Amino acid sequence: MAKGDFVGEFELYVMLALAHLGDAAYGVTIRREIEARTGRTVAIGAVYATLARLEEKGLVRFRVSDPQPVQGGPRFAPPLGRTQLAPDQAAAAALRARPGMRLASLSWPSRGAAPAWRVELRGQGRPQAVLVADADGAVSVAARAGGGDPFARAVRRVHEGEGWGPLWKAVVFLTGVAPAVLGVTGVIIWLRRQQRRRAFATAAAA
Repeated sequence: MAKGDFVGEFELYVMLALAHLGDAAYGVTIRREIEARTGRTVAIGAVYATLARLEEKGLVRFRVSDPQPVQGGPRFAPPLGRTQLAPDQAAAAALRARPGMRLASLSWPSRGAAPAWRVELRGQGRPQAVLVADADGAVSVAARAGGGDPFARAVRRVHEGEGWGPLWKAVVFLTGVAPAVLGVTGVIIWLRRQQRRRAFATAAAA
């Protein structure tokens, strides 16, 4: 099997959302389903780009309809066919605007009046999302998406130590390792006590 034929993690999320939603599956509902079940923020452009890849692999079939109005939200468009910036150029522009941070994810721009790349960045502080205009590379702050379960997102941040610095990550690591270490050392102590009791009983009998 060629490397490109393997199904990636996000592609699997999209396929599971398709199976769960059935006839109600379209860009926005797929995005909401993934956000609700994973607690992650998902860009609509990433959903459409993934659907296109899955169709190329022969795993799904989909069609792009006219944008539909979504209650309480904007209209969404399919991914941009030809971009002015290459992905590495968009990433470089975002990193220049936010020195000291590293690239976490890059979402393909969608069609519209001002298509832009969405770039997720991570560093010592809170993760940041910026938009890089495809036309000229201008960088602006991206609005945080409100999808997903807030409790799930909070638990994941605490569990991963996201934005809490190296000290908290060390605490999370130690609290994960400590139960296993205490369990093993407890068994060793118990075995040694049993050996001492048997040795004392043998000496007393003699």
